[in-house]
Amino acid sequence: MKERLVDSLLEKALKEKGYIINAPVGESMLPLIRPDRDTVVLKRFEGQAKKYDIVLYKRANATYVLHRILAILPEGYVLCGDNQWVREYGVKKEQILAVMEGFYRDEKYIDVHSGKYCLYTKFWCLSLSARKCLLLLYRMLNRIKST
Repeated sequence: MKERLVDSLLEKALKEKGYIINAPVGESMLPLIRPDRDTVVLKRFEGQAKKYDIVLYKRANATYVLHRILAILPEGYVLCGDNQWVREYGVKKEQILAVMEGFYRDEKYIDVHSGKYCLYTKFWCLSLSARKCLLLLYRMLNRIKST
């Protein structure tokens, strides 16, 4: 019940104010967005999402997810977290609630239109094929380091 209340408050804030500022949890958007450390600024979705945008959407099981659009197909959006390599197909326009406008890393605001952000996005999305190997290697090295 608590989750449903929070969910309805999130959607209510987007509807009434047009934006939300939130600290995401989960690691799917690493290394760009650090969970419980960075804060994202999300603007209500009004049909203007495009390739490489980061969007907040609601899955059929009512969970909220913040992932990047990799492609727009007739049957829906193709999304994937920056820290993942498995694409999610068929996300419908109606599921998208908000589009990320920028985020705060520590005290600094990073706009999605800034040069460094755009460079990161192009590099990271073009490296999707190699990402699986890179992320598996990174995770393996972290496990070895922690033992």
